[in-house]
Amino acid sequence: MARLLLGHIPTLCQQAPRGLQTRADAEGRPASWLAGRVLLAQQFAGLPAIGFGAQGKPHFIDTSLPAFNLSHSGDHIALAICSRGAVGCDIEQMRTRLWRNALLTHVLPAAELTRFASLSAIEQQHLFWPHWTAREAALKQRGDSVWAMSAELSLPDGVCLHQGQQANLAWAVCCPCPQPPRPELPL
Repeated sequence: MARLLLGHIPTLCQQAPRGLQTRADAEGRPASWLAGRVLLAQQFAGLPAIGFGAQGKPHFIDTSLPAFNLSHSGDHIALAICSRGAVGCDIEQMRTRLWRNALLTHVLPAAELTRFASLSAIEQQHLFWPHWTAREAALKQRGDSVWAMSAELSLPDGVCLHQGQQANLAWAVCCPCPQPPRPELPL
């Protein structure tokens, strides 16, 4: 089973236990780091020990615990948890931006590139960000870097991609769970 928790970074930081806040301050950690640890601690009745894979992907040291992945954009954070295997997630504020062709060709399939130029700014957002979040979630599920992104999205056998939008946010979760997670608000 997969779960997706969406949170507000400033609110979660206010809920941080003093010890975790002190550690974040001492290590110069950003608010997104602290909010992610608060979300994890809320879900696991305390913060389990965390290790890192070869490409820097975090995981619990205790292998009996489920896989997890964090993503943030602006004041928003997402935590995906999967009990069936590796998970990747991405959340993005759907915002207008200056689109660079180099970026677009790495994210959009060829068929979408021509159509993209003819769309309004809001339509461009709604086309681009779901493609971006899908690719980033798939890369993170495999433990790869965003620099490995390509316009072609391929998933290993048994791995599913789940996507959604909520307000001005686009999110994607990539995991070996066929049932899509329903976004939840943290405790």
